[in-house]
Amino acid sequence: MTLLASTIQTLGTTKTIRKREFRAHNARASLSDIEKSAIKTLAYYQVLGQYPLTALELYRYLHKESDEQILLSFYNFLKLLEQSPAINKTVDRKNGFYFLKNNERFYHQRIFRQKVAIAKWKRTRRIALLLAACPFLRGLLVSGSLAFGNTKRQSDIDLLIITEKGRIWTCRTFLSFLLQIIGQRRHDQVIENKICLNHYIAQNSLAVSLQNISNAHLYSHLIPLINYQNFWLFQEQNSWIARLLFSYPQSKQNCLRRINEESLIFKLASLLGRGLELFLCGFPGRLLERKLAAWQTKRIHQKTNWRALKEEQLHLGEGSLLFHYPICRNAQVMNEYRKKVQALKLT
Repeated sequence: MTLLASTIQTLGTTKTIRKREFRAHNARASLSDIEKSAIKTLAYYQVLGQYPLTALELYRYLHKESDEQILLSFYNFLKLLEQSPAINKTVDRKNGFYFLKNNERFYHQRIFRQKVAIAKWKRTRRIALLLAACPFLRGLLVSGSLAFGNTKRQSDIDLLIITEKGRIWTCRTFLSFLLQIIGQRRHDQVIENKICLNHYIAQNSLAVSLQNISNAHLYSHLIPLINYQNFWLFQEQNSWIARLLFSYPQSKQNCLRRINEESLIFKLASLLGRGLELFLCGFPGRLLERKLAAWQTKRIHQKTNWRALKEEQLHLGEGSLLFHYPICRNAQVMNEYRKKVQALKLT
């Protein structure tokens, strides 16, 4: 009798578990594209840097599930965040910030990191005024954690550099030299608040070759410091980002940190840079570019195991230079993001 009762109880428990699994499966299957987009976006920013988002930020950075997907109005999106059972099951909120369940501690971290970013922005803008003295510099764009507003106190400051066509190595040499002179260049273990020049692109090579969701977020957050026109060109030539994110380009928000190009310091620095360009134009400039390219390439090869590095870690081309070694953050984030999406059963 006891065995029969035990068997019936086991069958009943199994049936209950199967019902729960069935309901859970149906709940996932009934997720709308916009609900998936919201949860995936929060998952990405958690992987990127434990980064809670406000409702407006979540709306602006929202992933696009397909080309046919239609973006809700912001009002309806807010209603969805409040009323969706699927979102409420997966997402928590505090003081207007949204994050995946059991991650409330990151709310306090974000508030602190925003304060750190404010101090770093003041420093970055002062340095950028001096960098205008470099010849063949056509754009300075802040990227990385500072552009996201989620920077650690010990972090460096990432800049994407736009250069004149055919002068990418010359520009790199002058930038590195100037930063070294003023003590602001990142090198070895000297990292905190130093300038990291890890990406150069020439005016004729603004399109990014590696197209994935991580790079889409990285480049959609770029903040121009000088030469806004080339920032616009960069956005136009990377229109592929609009296939992955709804709100691209985000030009109005991204231009608020621009340097005052009418200031006396900027004008004097720019005048010096233009004077150097006149001196380095024509054949002497082309010869110097070839010599600097050969010399710097040799030094980079000597300092790295370059044959073992992938294209997204080290790229030395005529139109672009990329230095993301030894750790490629893009590949790392993409790998962790895929695992997180699979854990949330959103694939």
